[in-house]
Amino acid sequence: METLHLPETPDKATLDRIERVIAYKNVQFIIDHQHDTPEQLSAYLKACMDELGHVPAKVEVIGGDYLEYRFGTWRKALGSFYSGSIASSKNPPPFAARKIVRDLYALELRRKERSAGGGAAMNPHRTCQENMDALKKVLTQRTLLALSRRNVEFVLAHQADSNQQLADYLRQCRAELGHIPGRTEVIGGDLIELRFRGWANALCASGVPAEQAVRRVQPRADEDRPFPEGI
Repeated sequence: METLHLPETPDKATLDRIERVIAYKNVQFIIDHQHDTPEQLSAYLKACMDELGHVPAKVEVIGGDYLEYRFGTWRKALGSFYSGSIASSKNPPPFAARKIVRDLYALELRRKERSAGGGAAMNPHRTCQENMDALKKVLTQRTLLALSRRNVEFVLAHQADSNQQLADYLRQCRAELGHIPGRTEVIGGDLIELRFRGWANALCASGVPAEQAVRRVQPRADEDRPFPEGI
């Protein structure tokens, strides 16, 4: 059986997809844990810290923005169970080096290994140097799109909205902006993208012609499957 060789370093397309998955998980965390007590949230954060082996930065924890929202500041969230120095939380590792990113990438590799059919050859997408160049580019140009306080509040307020209500809201945003918006231009963009399974789908539902919607988001090859298997 031929060994399947896959790049150890995620390429830009994979990092982009993982970034979106983390954003979706952050939205889902808000919905799933909105009724948790401070004690429950504190216990969750402590478990995350124990797993990481260091005091985490907000971006290293799924639901970090919501924890900060509930406790008022990230320092207070950590202080709910920890009295030591939190200096390391102010210097998070680069996006590609974060545990949540590496864990999702490991799932992606396992999915690709399974899809290879037990021996079908698969060439690496890029050379090692190309991977490093792409990684440097993505880390200097983009960072993890964390949910702001207003995005957290939007999820809490609109989680039960129908798709039509969300489409109407997006249509209103488009009218106020005067152009077809990108996801990051809209408060609640992550929740809307999650509900419609893609930003182009959300734009179409709000009345944007399909061709213009597709051009606006510049879809990736995997856009129709934003959640890799096992994530």
